[in-house]
Amino acid sequence: MAKLSEDLEAITSRYNLPEAVLASCRAKAITSPASIAQTFEDETQFTNFVLDDSVIGKPLRLKLAMQMVYFDSLEHARKAGQPVKPTDSPDSVSEASELDGHEEERAEEVSSVSSAEVEEADDIGVAGGDTGNRPAWR
Repeated sequence: MAKLSEDLEAITSRYNLPEAVLASCRAKAITSPASIAQTFEDETQFTNFVLDDSVIGKPLRLKLAMQMVYFDSLEHARKAGQPVKPTDSPDSVSEASELDGHEEERAEEVSSVSSAEVEEADDIGVAGGDTGNRPAWR
């Protein structure tokens, strides 16, 4: 069996992966962040490949930890200037960033509308002289 690189050991130790999963990685020649980045298209493919024949099954917590190992490995490989396998499917990270952009736009719309409505309501109350149920400010 091959030995995990120091970089991959550091990444996997962050997520406290069980020895059975590490042994599966060694047996399948997944020994470095570069091998993960060059071989797998996405985190699901990586997770399924490693855990398919795992004796401990596929609990959700383990799947999430494996996905984090995948993303950390990609980041490490990119920083080291190593090639990353291109994907035909949309990347989970790019989808998340697109969603964040839409949420930010929506939040800006809501905040601008809300502040405009507040200003309009203040103008009406002052101009009309009627404060209704609003407290009078001194």
